[in-house]
Amino acid sequence: MNKLVNIDKVIGILGPVCSSVGGPALPIAQNNGVPVVNIFASAPHLSKIGDYIFRVYPSDTFQGPVGADFIFNKLGKKKVAIVYVKNDYGEGLKDSFKARFKELGGEIVYEDGIIQDQKDFRTEIAKIKESKAEALYFPVYPANAVSALKQIKEMNLEIPVVGTDSFDGEEVVKSGYADGVIYTISKVDIPEDFKQKIKSLPGFENLQINTPAPFGYDAAKVMFLAIEKAGGR
Repeated sequence: MNKLVNIDKVIGILGPVCSSVGGPALPIAQNNGVPVVNIFASAPHLSKIGDYIFRVYPSDTFQGPVGADFIFNKLGKKKVAIVYVKNDYGEGLKDSFKARFKELGGEIVYEDGIIQDQKDFRTEIAKIKESKAEALYFPVYPANAVSALKQIKEMNLEIPVVGTDSFDGEEVVKSGYADGVIYTISKVDIPEDFKQKIKSLPGFENLQINTPAPFGYDAAKVMFLAIEKAGGR
C-alpha cells in the first residue's frame, strides 16, 4: 500500500481481498486521500477508517447475526461454542455473532481464538465437548477448517458446525470432511458466460472462479465510473 500510494501515486485502489490485510493497509490510503473499494474484506470497522474507504461486499455486521439467527431459530440450538481466527476477519464475525446470539437468549458456553496457521484442534475440540455446546460457530480460514473438520470427525464431536464465507471453496468443500457442515455466504450470481470470459484470458484457463470474482468485477466498475464522473485525472 505504501508503494502504491507514495511511490506509484495511483489515483485509486481495488482491494484488499481479506480483512486481515485491510486493517493495517487501509489507513495509509485514507491518510493520503486515495480512494479504495474493498473487494472481499468484510470486517465491520474497515469502512469506518475514513471517507475514502468503500466496500462492495457486505459487512460482517450482517453475516454474523445471520449465523446466530440460523443456529438459534432454524437449528434450535441454545448453547454455542465459538472458535475463531484471531484477526480482523474472525474477530468481526465473532463479535457480531455473539451480540446477536445473546440478544436472542442464547448462551456462549465456550470461546477461543486461534492463529491463522493452526492445524491441531484437539485441545479445543475436547473443551467444546466438555462445555456441552449444542453447535459450533467456526469463522476460520480454509486450511484451519480442513484440519479441524478431520479432527472433529476423529473425535466424534457430533454437533452442527456452522462456518462462514471462507468455507466457500474447493479446499473445504471437496476435502472429504465437510459433509453436513453449513456455512453462511452472500448470495451472488456467477453466470457461466462470466466464468468463460475469465477463463479465456491467457494464464487463467484453469482458474477456480468463486465468490470474490464477481465482487472484484463490481469493485472495478464502481471505481472506473467514479473516475469517469470526476473527470479523470
